[in-house]
Amino acid sequence: MGVICDNAIRTLGIEKEIQKVDLSGLEVLKGKGMTFRISAWDHDDLRISSIDMSGMLGLMKMESVIITASGHDVPLFNIDFVKAANKKTMLAELYDTMISREFETDVEKGMLVKKKFDFVENYPRQSRWYDPLLLGCSLAKRDKVLDDKTVGSVTRSYVTFYKEWYERSTACEPAEKLQKTRSYVDGLLNQGGASTDQFKNMFGPETTEKLFRILFGVR
Repeated sequence: MGVICDNAIRTLGIEKEIQKVDLSGLEVLKGKGMTFRISAWDHDDLRISSIDMSGMLGLMKMESVIITASGHDVPLFNIDFVKAANKKTMLAELYDTMISREFETDVEKGMLVKKKFDFVENYPRQSRWYDPLLLGCSLAKRDKVLDDKTVGSVTRSYVTFYKEWYERSTACEPAEKLQKTRSYVDGLLNQGGASTDQFKNMFGPETTEKLFRILFGVR
């Protein structure tokens, strides 16, 4: 488990209650000088997944955390942190995989969280097919200011925001909710994404699909 994932799980307050998910031999993947250590846990209807990568003799590091819910109508949530040489990039993204269309107030609350980090330079994201699903309170930053303290603060702030949204959200039909998440994952596999493309190139489409369906809880 990486530092960001540990921080996220502790912020959720479920560190003593999570159940390890069987990754079917995908716990460690290696290719092109990089090692990916992968973990996933369940708690109630939540799936929390982690990818912790290191490579190039420690010059490149990446950590991703994905949180999905199958019984509460909340967004799909992920945090990415990448360090390559002296460049540091951090994303905290919420995607519209919701059934209800009534979530403007929740996004407004998220905008207040996002504003806390205006002091960090914005990162111009590459245009992707899933941009219409990306909620406005999502954050994308690239700056030397992204030290451990700031990364920890972004993680705790956004996970707390997600937790509060989850706690006030309504229960929903799991089959319908899972289909929303599955459609997003199908889009990644069929239309691509930054991490998706990287995994496909390194490990092939079959391994990537198997892994992603576990990570997002839709296998």
